[in-house]
This record gives sequence, C-alpha cells and structure tokens, in this order.
Amino acid sequence: GGGGANGGGTKRPSASPLVAESKSNTAEARVVGQHVRALLAAGLRHGEIGVITPYNAQVEALREELAAERAVPSATGEGSALEVGTVDGFQGREKEA
Repeated sequence: GGGGANGGGTKRPSASPLVAESKSNTAEARVVGQHVRALLAAGLRHGEIGVITPYNAQVEALREELAAERAVPSATGEGSALEVGTVDGFQGREKEA
C-alpha cells in the first residue's frame, strides 16, 4: 500500500508529553516493518534485531507496526526479544541488525 504524497511526519496524540511533542511517520514504520520481516525471513533471530529512532512517537508507531514480531519474549522473559527504542536507549550496545 502506498502512503500517498502525504507520507510526512505527524504529531501523535498521547498521554505522555514526550510522545505528544514528538514526530512519527506511519509510512516509514511500515517500510521498517518490511525490512525487519525480511531479516527474520533471512534467518536472523528476534533478539539479534534492534530498531532505533530518535523520536519517542516513532518508537510507538514502530511498536504498533511490529506488534506480532515483538510478541516473541526476550531470553530473560522480560519484554520483547525484538527491541524498538530511541537512540539514547541503545547507546553503547550492539545488535546484528
């Protein structure tokens, strides 16, 4: 499906002030979702993939897009194996993809 000519960022309503003032782009989230699913299909494990964005609202959009893929629990059983977070949240860590 196409995002049309208006695939730009939008502000998302949210209870969190950090997300309310942040930017998100659902068309971009769909493209990232396609890439993540391709990596999984190529044999990477959920825990080897990290999705990083500078925007809190985009984290939420990506988590919604990747809800099925994020249903796989992490090795510790806490949270999802497939991580989606901000640049700050991933600082100093590595993933295969």
